[in-house]
Amino acid sequence: MLKNRSIKLIIILLSVIIGLWLLILVALQVLLKTSVLDKIIGKVATEFVDGDVHYSKVKVNVVKSFPNLNVAIDSLSVTYPHDRWSCWDGSSVPSPMLSAGRGVSCDTLAAFETLSASIDYIALLRGKIHSRGAKISGLKFYAHKYGDGQANWSMIRTSAPDTTKEEAPTSFRLPPISIGRIVLNHHPRIVYTAQEDTVFLTLNMNRLVLHGDLEKYLSDRELLTHRMDSLYNVRNSDQSEQRQQRTSRKANDL
Repeated sequence: MLKNRSIKLIIILLSVIIGLWLLILVALQVLLKTSVLDKIIGKVATEFVDGDVHYSKVKVNVVKSFPNLNVAIDSLSVTYPHDRWSCWDGSSVPSPMLSAGRGVSCDTLAAFETLSASIDYIALLRGKIHSRGAKISGLKFYAHKYGDGQANWSMIRTSAPDTTKEEAPTSFRLPPISIGRIVLNHHPRIVYTAQEDTVFLTLNMNRLVLHGDLEKYLSDRELLTHRMDSLYNVRNSDQSEQRQQRTSRKANDL
């Protein structure tokens, strides 16, 4: 008899827990409607992007990636006015890659067809965005570095708003973000140009998978930029040595 009562009590307790969890999921699905998500993305774009962010659709599904929260964004692009860095046009050797992402009225830093990410519920409740995996389809990234240390990716602000400003208390704060695995599919394309270093690079891939915790790279853009610049500086040094060797051989022939 006592055993039966214990089993019934456990069943009732589990039913209550499952019922509360389902109620929370339904509430989240209702609260995170399109209009709310549009406001959140708008605040993030205003605070951290010195340009324009456009997308066709954003939605949240509490069942698709259960027990995680699935977030999907379609047809997103990050753009900035064409004339922002147009003063550097013609200051480097000609290359078709210099016009990659360039338009008549606006230029594109990045764009993709779809993004799907699974967000950890528990981490979100703790004020942190943790994604175990994200898929980005059709990514196009156009990184252009100009003279005097200027680059088009500087339009992305990774630091928190200045707390000394009067408007800071009402500013939106982006929580810490960590991503465990990123899959880039549907032929991702990355273009990098550096006019002062005369570096022009295009990466056309079928698929790219990135593993590991990318939190430190997202929080330290200067570290990532330094490593990228160092890589290209090494490549330029190799090219300079090759040119010097060819010049020396020609001088000896003469």
